[in-house]
Amino acid sequence: MRAVPHTPNQSDPYSSRVLFGRLWRGYLADHKGTMALALIFMMIEGSTLAILSYMLEPLFDRVFVGGETQAIWWVGGAIFGLFLTRAVTLVINRSLLTRISLKSSTAMQIDLLRHILTLDGRFFQDNPPGALIERWRHEAMIVSSERLAEEVAGHGFVDVHVAPSALGRDLLDSACAVLARHRL
Repeated sequence: MRAVPHTPNQSDPYSSRVLFGRLWRGYLADHKGTMALALIFMMIEGSTLAILSYMLEPLFDRVFVGGETQAIWWVGGAIFGLFLTRAVTLVINRSLLTRISLKSSTAMQIDLLRHILTLDGRFFQDNPPGALIERWRHEAMIVSSERLAEEVAGHGFVDVHVAPSALGRDLLDSACAVLARHRL
């Protein structure tokens, strides 16, 4: 007898859509403002690349080809300012996303511990505590990773038709699996 592959649908309590909704409502929705701020810094960082390509025109036309030595100072200063802006926005963006990841992971771990403390002794007979601790540690590491916050911010705000393939669905699916496995 062949196994029939499971095709999740909207009503399936363990479908990615349902689990992502639970992840969003339970752990990430409180951080909407911080994610919006991180999005603003992402847009500033991305716009520096467009401005840099625009600044290369006067660098080549005026300095290299035209020989205007005075233009090197303002063009070089503008390019330095762009890289400085990019560095600052990158640090701020990563800090905000890391903060979201750690707070969400901590909240999820607290909920998981609260749930585990309600289980009876039979559960711990069937599931060795060492295996539970190792699984819990691994899943907490997945959820607390910075990429999860980037993916959620990307799925929620940035170029939705490109985000699933560009950002990699495996990490988001892993976080949803944590919710499903522990029925948080």
